[in-house]
Amino acid sequence: MNVAFDVPKDYGHMDGVVLPTTHDIVIFRGTHQFNQDITGPDFQFGNVKGLFEQDTFMVSTAIGGWARQEEKFPQCTITFGDRLTYFRNAREYDFESTLQASANLCVVSLSIPINSMALLIGEESTKNLLRFLNVSADPSIAVHEIPMRITQILQSAVNPRLTGSMKRLYCQSKSLEYLCELVELMEKSEAQTLHVEEKNSIIQDIHNDLVNHPGRLPTLTEIAQNYGMSARSLNTLFTQEFGLTINQCITRSRMEKAHELIQNSDIALKLIADKFGYSHVNHFITAFKREFGYTPGSLRK
Repeated sequence: MNVAFDVPKDYGHMDGVVLPTTHDIVIFRGTHQFNQDITGPDFQFGNVKGLFEQDTFMVSTAIGGWARQEEKFPQCTITFGDRLTYFRNAREYDFESTLQASANLCVVSLSIPINSMALLIGEESTKNLLRFLNVSADPSIAVHEIPMRITQILQSAVNPRLTGSMKRLYCQSKSLEYLCELVELMEKSEAQTLHVEEKNSIIQDIHNDLVNHPGRLPTLTEIAQNYGMSARSLNTLFTQEFGLTINQCITRSRMEKAHELIQNSDIALKLIADKFGYSHVNHFITAFKREFGYTPGSLRK
């Protein structure tokens, strides 16, 4: 859907397009070419307001210049453009917008209900991404420096060569690609933020806790949540430290403990299997043989 702006022709040219896609994802793209001799360095765009039916994640990017917004919910003044990206979590928005008039400006915005985000990229990734961007609360606003290669994904979401359903499908794919790149940026940032000594200490603590954890292991998601990081970041740190994924590493360590118990005690195999989270002794025997190449019973013969 094309959008017409009520701006005098002498001021320059402004147009826009709104593209709704599935899962209530909406992309807005506005292009602005100003006559600075008339407008001056800034153009007072005016008031922009709207209301969503549910909590919604919003992103705004600008290429070629900057945009400034006097926000009412919450009250603050933010400026974004080029590497600076604007993020919002809210049901309602209301702001006065000012645009840089000394350059040709392209503003692209994305809005997606947080429930839709959770469905598309997962609840854990959604929760962690909102926390990483400092927009967990409703309402909240934050501006972050985002690499240009990621910003350009959103800027290219509206393809002028496509029409109809293909235009919307392309728009949705770019929106999802953008969200995935934000999640990956978050996970890399989390891993890099920890100092080497701190990383080693945390990973060793997690390793020891899990090796000695009675019964079935918690899921990777549960482990990551307990330590305030994403599952992917946790897995990456384990791979860097041990050369194995967290599941491979903990399974191997627990099997080594089981091996020691079998070799140095007469505890029944069923009790050892229970201790290490196997619901049936045959499952334990299979896992043991896969790890060591021989059955646990052969140790006692």
